[in-house]
Amino acid sequence: MASAQPIGTSTPKNSKPQKPAATAKKPEDGKDKPLIFKDFASI
Repeated sequence: MASAQPIGTSTPKNSKPQKPAATAKKPEDGKDKPLIFKDFASI
């Protein structure tokens, strides 16, 4: 599971436990995905 965390973008199911949990609530992660990428870039 630990290895699946960094690949949260590929697996929406594993993305739930990750920070993008807020976006996981919405079925349309595609819209929030670009926003998440920006957050990761900032970090």
